[in-house]
Amino acid sequence: MYTIEVSMKGGSAPIVVQRKEEADAEQTYASVAEAIAQAKTGVLTLSCDRTEKKVTVLAQEIAAVQLVPKKASSASAGNRPGFFAQIDS
Repeated sequence: MYTIEVSMKGGSAPIVVQRKEEADAEQTYASVAEAIAQAKTGVLTLSCDRTEKKVTVLAQEIAAVQLVPKKASSASAGNRPGFFAQIDS
């Protein structure tokens, strides 16, 4: 399973969709990245293979996108995927 996280401008939590196949995940990532690069106006619809739900977002409000392969080892260790700093107290 592959996770695509889409961060929205002014949003506190990312929109997360999952893909079963790597090629599908890469295609979804590329379409979101293209919308960011071209500063497209309009909407972008994303669907999730796991829940079969859909979400539509304003393309110009997308701030970032990342593709994360879901590994059993990182989930069991409690590590959240992403670029956010993890600070131990």
